[in-house]
Amino acid sequence: MRLPIRRALFWASVAVFAVLAPLVVGYALGYRFDFTRGGVVRTGALLVETEPGGAAVLIDGILAKHTGSILSTTALVRDLAPRAHRVRIEKAGYRSWEKDLEIQPAIVTEIRNVRLWPIAPVTEALGELAPTDEQVVSGSVQFSPDGTHLAWATGRTPAERSWFVRRLVDDAPVPLKLPEGAHTREARVRWSSDSRFIVVEAGASWWRFDRDRLNTPVLLPSIPAPRTLVGADTALAVDSSGILSSYQFTPSSTQAISRAPVIPVPTSEDELIAPDGEHIALRTREGTLRIFDPDERAFVGVSGGVVEAIFSPDKTRLLWRTNREIWVRIARTNELITRFSDPIEDAFWEARGAHVIFSVGGTLKAIELDRRGGRITTDLLPVASTQLALDQNKTSVLAVRGGTLVRIRFP
Repeated sequence: MRLPIRRALFWASVAVFAVLAPLVVGYALGYRFDFTRGGVVRTGALLVETEPGGAAVLIDGILAKHTGSILSTTALVRDLAPRAHRVRIEKAGYRSWEKDLEIQPAIVTEIRNVRLWPIAPVTEALGELAPTDEQVVSGSVQFSPDGTHLAWATGRTPAERSWFVRRLVDDAPVPLKLPEGAHTREARVRWSSDSRFIVVEAGASWWRFDRDRLNTPVLLPSIPAPRTLVGADTALAVDSSGILSSYQFTPSSTQAISRAPVIPVPTSEDELIAPDGEHIALRTREGTLRIFDPDERAFVGVSGGVVEAIFSPDKTRLLWRTNREIWVRIARTNELITRFSDPIEDAFWEARGAHVIFSVGGTLKAIELDRRGGRITTDLLPVASTQLALDQNKTSVLAVRGGTLVRIRFP
């Protein structure tokens, strides 16, 4: 090959390299031509995690990927133009999920904890809680926090009231024989925070039953109210001066936790909410909610008109409901999650803490906490119950319909 031809090929190769190299580098860095904008832009990506897996991810109506179904339930969609995209996630037999999400250049936008709810949840009856000639006392049903046990009362009048306990996997209820002096009509029965014990309060007396040995009540020391049993040997309580303290049973000792008293001083009808000794809230009978600030070592007012409050599974957030609103406190910020014209009958955390399940107007609903693109509220099914909880596996909702215990599965 002659020298002029070799030189021409060499310089042609250099020219091609000079043109293609920036394009290759730019492509590797995520630059693409956006026909919508009519220019080159740097793209972003979208990471999707779904429950259950095996869901189709559609971007602007076009199938992009499927989430995994065995080792991982995520999918990464690359090379998305930096703008708002319509993201739809769907799976046969489940309600679809759809939002407008903003994609940023050179950033992976993550949407985790996308929950696809089944169109037809499986409902099964777990047995009757009361004989045909009796009835379950309204408001007495109490699921253990770990979703393994249930306590409830039956009887037509307070004088005829009887308490029972059962494991959810068994059909046979076990009578809870209250100790002498714990008059049935005035006794308050509830679960300990760790689900190991049933606590019976009657007047100034307080007993504790091991859930596996219900025939041997243990009389506990007199402790001011309101109080909550945190573990096997420790209780939290607010004393007559309004100071929050920790009470050790064996050996007996008391340690003040707060440095400032609660004003006004709580009464026995107020409720102390504490999954452990570090996350504590107080709800008064009038509905005032206060949360304990460990830095200030004092209770801080949060809201009024509160019907119920509960900490998230990871204990970092507090959920509460008023008659028509659901709120969540995250990092010392109170956020309104949803509001209805009808009264909200019950509300609790979904297993991962990314959704709230609640009942309103006779319908069981779920709402996600991620507000990007707007929160999605899903109607799950009609449910005529105001007493709801998650079961042990955290995949089913337990409900009491009349005198029947029901499990609603969300596979």
